[in-house]
Amino acid sequence: TEFTLISQVDGVRIEPGDCITIEMEFLPKGQGMRTSRLEIDGDCDAKASILVQGEGLTPCEYDVKAQVDLGTIPLGQTPSFPINCVIRNEGLENLKGTLTAGGSPEITITSAALPLPFDLAPGECLDITVQVSASTAGTFSIVLNYGLVAECGTPTTVISVDVVEPNVSISSV
Repeated sequence: TEFTLISQVDGVRIEPGDCITIEMEFLPKGQGMRTSRLEIDGDCDAKASILVQGEGLTPCEYDVKAQVDLGTIPLGQTPSFPINCVIRNEGLENLKGTLTAGGSPEITITSAALPLPFDLAPGECLDITVQVSASTAGTFSIVLNYGLVAECGTPTTVISVDVVEPNVSISSV
């Protein structure tokens, strides 16, 4: 069944005028509106029924690049890096969300203004371009969030770069 009673209600007495909360789990086996009826048997052959409904949604199917390492760059350079297919829709329906980023200000998304709403058709990817602009050496990173509906989970992508101070020394001539 698609609806499972979670609450323990056997032997629970409800006084006239009182109410109780009943918790149910809904695991749809198909898309669209799903319906079931909760039957309640009381004392003295009293019976009641409650209609329960839920909507079965299209499953979210996607592939996300969890980590993107931009490598090492010298301090003072401001390179741009295209990152192809940070998220790909692998489902049969459109995948909608909103791209946001947080973390080191040294890495910025330059291909689009954030937050960036996206609507990917089946098989489509979201491509971005990031730029690194650091004033000090170090390891910097940002985290991309995709803002998918809660049922899809919360995938993220971590983009990192090492910025190094170039040092050249000549030991002998």
